[in-house]
Amino acid sequence: MQHMNDTELYNIIGTNIKLYREKAKLTQVQLAERAQISISYLSKIEAGTFKFINDRVNVYQLCNEIVRSYSCLLY
Repeated sequence: MQHMNDTELYNIIGTNIKLYREKAKLTQVQLAERAQISISYLSKIEAGTFKFINDRVNVYQLCNEIVRSYSCLLY
């Protein structure tokens, strides 16, 4: 198993948040509002430029909102 550096990890997480946000048919504005974070903060996470190592709660909130929205599309 290859070990990733922090930059690679942030990029992968951000890319996946964006991918699943788009699959859930959410805009950045919608997801940011639902997760109660700023749009610029979400944008930085998706771009992999924000180092959220000490702020995992907001990342969990983002993922939760994506899953909720995506689930609604399936039913």
